[in-house]
Amino acid sequence: MKSPEELKNAALDALRGNWAPAVVGTLVFFVIAMLLVSPSEISSFSLESRMSVPSSLTILTVFSSGIMVFFLVNLEVGFYNAYRSLLDSGDNRVTANMFTLGFTNYWHKLGGMLLYAVVVTLGFFCFIIPGIILSFAYAMVPYILDENPEMSVIDTLRASRHMMRGHKFDLFWFWLTFIGWGLLCILTMGIGFFWLIPYYSTARAAFYNDVRNLAVAEKKF
Repeated sequence: MKSPEELKNAALDALRGNWAPAVVGTLVFFVIAMLLVSPSEISSFSLESRMSVPSSLTILTVFSSGIMVFFLVNLEVGFYNAYRSLLDSGDNRVTANMFTLGFTNYWHKLGGMLLYAVVVTLGFFCFIIPGIILSFAYAMVPYILDENPEMSVIDTLRASRHMMRGHKFDLFWFWLTFIGWGLLCILTMGIGFFWLIPYYSTARAAFYNDVRNLAVAEKKF
């Protein structure tokens, strides 16, 4: 297994000369996410406020929440894989690829991500630790869904679990190495995250490539 430093260096090599489209892609994703998530703020009203909300507005909130799930989930898959494309082939069309890779084989990717979310959520209901373990076990699902469209959603989760067997702590340690950068980004009023997220996402794609290759070599996948 490659060290976090090696994965980060691979990400920096891929991002060299491509920071602008990478940052723009991150900005586009978060603007869309904010636009889709903001209607759900209505649900945080007090009971008295909710009782006064017109039924049409309530219906709009439910409808917008549905759009959020059915759109944003796939956009997230596209977001992860746009950086994998940047890493693997130097394709810097991050924003365009985010939509293309997210919405190709739409129902397959939506079903896989929803099943992933259900399994991890059930794990958290069974106390925090099982949920954390499951979130690491199935962390490779977005990449596998895109790379293996012929695979059933259940097999996608199974493949991620097999890949991550013995590597969950590796991913946890990899994630920890970005904590310092995250703290520095907070000092920039959050602006730094638009550079940190492409860096992290590209390095995470390098992590996927590494565990996938190891799984293939060990005939786990």
